[in-house]
Amino acid sequence: MKNRSRESTIIMIVLVFWITPDILMAQRGANTSPAVAPCTFTNNQLTLLNVIDSVERAILDNNPTMECIAERIRRQGTTFDRIPLVVDTLKQKGAGEVVISAIKVPVPVPAPPVIPNPPRPRIAGDLTVSCSSPECDVYIGGLHQTTKSGSTVLKGLSPGTFPLVVYKDGFRFYSETINLVENVPKSTNVQLQAIPPDPSIPGLQFKSFLWDVTVANSVIAQVEGKGRLSWSGSNNKPSPPWEVPEFTKASGAELSITFKNKSGTCKVTVPDPSLKPTFCAKLKNDPDVDIISAANLFLEYQPSEVAALFSGRQFERVPGNSRQLRTVDGPGSYLVTLNEQNLPVEVNHQSGDEQWRVVYSDFKTFGKISYPTQMTIDDKKSNALWLFVIESVKAR
Repeated sequence: MKNRSRESTIIMIVLVFWITPDILMAQRGANTSPAVAPCTFTNNQLTLLNVIDSVERAILDNNPTMECIAERIRRQGTTFDRIPLVVDTLKQKGAGEVVISAIKVPVPVPAPPVIPNPPRPRIAGDLTVSCSSPECDVYIGGLHQTTKSGSTVLKGLSPGTFPLVVYKDGFRFYSETINLVENVPKSTNVQLQAIPPDPSIPGLQFKSFLWDVTVANSVIAQVEGKGRLSWSGSNNKPSPPWEVPEFTKASGAELSITFKNKSGTCKVTVPDPSLKPTFCAKLKNDPDVDIISAANLFLEYQPSEVAALFSGRQFERVPGNSRQLRTVDGPGSYLVTLNEQNLPVEVNHQSGDEQWRVVYSDFKTFGKISYPTQMTIDDKKSNALWLFVIESVKAR
């Protein structure tokens, strides 16, 4: 009995050693070759942490695969770009080229635009003004200097054409047009003519007007605005107002102005000798309205044009009236009345048997320059009255 029991025990041990390796091998195989989960996709972009986590799980249990991670990156996109720091980090985590190449390359940032240096301002050559009498006041291009030893040198003027005005109390003022060229010096000699002084008018006030004249011609390069035009003819019957949607008074005697009524619009540029009074006739409410005359009058009596005229003509103060100046040479004659700010408030112009009276009012200030927002032009010969009302204006 003992021998039979011993044999049974030996058989059991042998069976255990014979069967166990196969079972272990089967279990080990089940643990090392699991089923790979399919790729899943969402609409959310992947962050760098999402990709790193997927790479680490792929290395540990091959779930998901590197190809799956790359496909998710291509479909869902990433919140980051393939920059060197990202590439190094993913390589350290074990990501292969298939994953790294799926990440989008950053869009190159364009180079900032090259801003050129501002052009060097153009400067005319020095202007030397010599005066026949010492202590003359010289005005040009917004500059004012005095000839202390008979002459003065003006520096820093811009190239171009400017009115030069020279004045001294007790002498008739002198004016001429000077053309200044870049880097080319220029000189002029001025001979003043003595006149009896007018003690009732302070010289400083007259100088102030000359200053305003030269500044107006050198500072205002262009005036732009809009408004409306009213007109009445010899029958004193006012015409319906015309709109003026825009006008531009450029430097020099040139004006572009647009008129508008219910029939349409008409743009006029003056001076233009080819234009006839019938121009824009199809837009007229009143057959007597002359659009060309309106444009020419609006240009001719612009304050800057009046100032330019006085800076190029000989004029004198009216005896006994400290606010009036009149021309003493032709063609035609002008009488201008100034207000306390030395702004022209009235101009009377006579040429042959024709006479015009212009009244300026409601001035607006632009920097150092003032501009009237209402101009009334009275044609005495034809008994026509033009009223320009400026609703907005800007000067530069």
